[in-house]
Amino acid sequence: MSAESKARQLQVVLVVSGGIAAYKACEVVRRFRDAGADVHVAMTPAATKFVAPRTFAALSGNRVVASLFDDPSPEQIPHVRWAERADLVCVAPATASFIAKMAHGIGDDFPSTLLLAAAGRVLVAPAMEDDMYRQPAVQRNLELLRQRGVQVVGPRSGALASGRQGPGRMSEPNEIVAAATPLLSERATVRPLQGVGVLVTAGPTREALDPVRVLTNRSSGKMGYAIAAEAALLGARVRLVSGPTCLLDPPGALVERVESASQMAAAVFDAVDSCDIVIMAAAVCDFTVPTPAADKIKKAGSDSLQLELTRTVDILAELGTRSAPPLLVGFAAETRDLEAQALGKMEQKGCDLIVGNLVDATGRGMGADENEVVILDRRGGRAQVGPASKAEIAGAVWEAVSRLPRRGELVTGSGPTDDGIRRHLVVHLETLEREGVWGLETETRSPVEGPTVLAGASGGESLEEIAAESAGCTLCKLCEGRTNVVFGVGPSHARLMFIGEGPGRDEDLQGEPFVGRAGQMLNRIITAMGLQREEVYIANAVKCRPPRNRNPESDELEACGPFLRRQVEAIRPEIIVLLGRVAAQSILQTSEPLGRLRGRVHEWLGIPVVCTYHPAYLLRNPADKGKTWEDVQVVMERLAAP
Repeated sequence: MSAESKARQLQVVLVVSGGIAAYKACEVVRRFRDAGADVHVAMTPAATKFVAPRTFAALSGNRVVASLFDDPSPEQIPHVRWAERADLVCVAPATASFIAKMAHGIGDDFPSTLLLAAAGRVLVAPAMEDDMYRQPAVQRNLELLRQRGVQVVGPRSGALASGRQGPGRMSEPNEIVAAATPLLSERATVRPLQGVGVLVTAGPTREALDPVRVLTNRSSGKMGYAIAAEAALLGARVRLVSGPTCLLDPPGALVERVESASQMAAAVFDAVDSCDIVIMAAAVCDFTVPTPAADKIKKAGSDSLQLELTRTVDILAELGTRSAPPLLVGFAAETRDLEAQALGKMEQKGCDLIVGNLVDATGRGMGADENEVVILDRRGGRAQVGPASKAEIAGAVWEAVSRLPRRGELVTGSGPTDDGIRRHLVVHLETLEREGVWGLETETRSPVEGPTVLAGASGGESLEEIAAESAGCTLCKLCEGRTNVVFGVGPSHARLMFIGEGPGRDEDLQGEPFVGRAGQMLNRIITAMGLQREEVYIANAVKCRPPRNRNPESDELEACGPFLRRQVEAIRPEIIVLLGRVAAQSILQTSEPLGRLRGRVHEWLGIPVVCTYHPAYLLRNPADKGKTWEDVQVVMERLAAP
């Protein structure tokens, strides 16, 4: 790679300090490189005792510096030069000793002096024994770093080097890179919620009965944390007020932990004036004990217990009565009559939007990883979402928020303002004169009624002719287990074409590409571009379903290749988007990983090509939506060019 090409890459400096988790930093390097970053590694002297510098040099493709006197150009002040060029400095693992150096401004080796000179984004992944992590001094040092804007990811709780169990285990490499994603995204582009203030509440509250017992509920906080994480990924200034949970802080969010309903109310009312959007996902206790017992309540001599309970402050209702309230989103967890109850709550509390779910659904809702919800807004909008992961539900909530007009002067961020918050959730290109959203489709969208096969744009072979020939194809073994041939769908004059990898079960049954959950995600991407699904052409690299949803094999891709190329020649789109590694590598005839292929424009059959992640991958890895967002912008700029 040329020096000019490297200069355009995201520049990541990985600092490895001397802990047993240093071996995991090798995988961190690989994952950053897969994401398209140019990685330079700085090591403390102790770190070199765990992993040799030459290992990191081989993995990163760059010289490793482990001493102030290692750099071949000392006249350029190496620690300053590294700090200036870094888009992100990531410290993984961060030992207790190195965290203390960072907190107190000690610079006695190359990595610590580099961090003293670093004015940009810094991410720290602590790793140490549980007793060390719990030390008040370590906690104070971490808090000092957070106050200065340093992002902290982890640590996890689990098996430690000593054989003990507890907090202190370094976050996994994929978690570290996911936490870095929003920090790196800020460098490349203004993101949809750039500068917008978002306040999210999450988790349960606890109301003390005595020094031992509490009133509480089953909320895990997972939904609120997912909403906060999604907002941070979209560029918002996120403040999360959390009741007691066992969850890690969402990357990019400022977290304030509280215990009781009164503490949560105080934290919310203190923060709300600086926020544009408030999402009340917490399950706040409705009642409290006005005077908890000073001593533990004993059961001796009594078969029953009477408690006097009083109402807690209704935080959501209080916010709704303000003269200039922020945009308000509430949650309604019900056991029956879900929509009626949710609509009633939205009206009573003055919400702009409400998210309702039934709490008695097995494996969903409180404490579960999945949910199924109905999203209602004050203009009569309705969207049914799920069953889906809470990360996907969070995306749908933000999509619903994007459709709401603002209340008064809602938008206060640094991005462009107009007649609604929606502009902060879309890529806005004046040449397109469109608005798009990043979320699930609502029920008002009409489905595509079967494949559209018309005469080719070039005036030559028609899509209908190609489809008729492909219907009886027996060129590879995939024909043996198929229900339907899945031909491309869309207009022959489409300016944009998406090519996936292969049909799944739903596609095989319906004979149309991208109709399952991955299809819903692709619809979000298309809508975010300001387009309708009916305006683009969608196909796959192979037209029959591989068994057990495995990746297509080389002979299958070769057999289907001519049919795909003929569709491209019939349409001659202005740009093609390749979805996923298999489509990208097979069509571009390369072995480069997708992380290196994406982010730049290639060419195939004389047509510009952009590679990005497959929608099915984004369902499993929602943190990578930000990267796909960047790729979408490249495509839109091409479509907008005269």
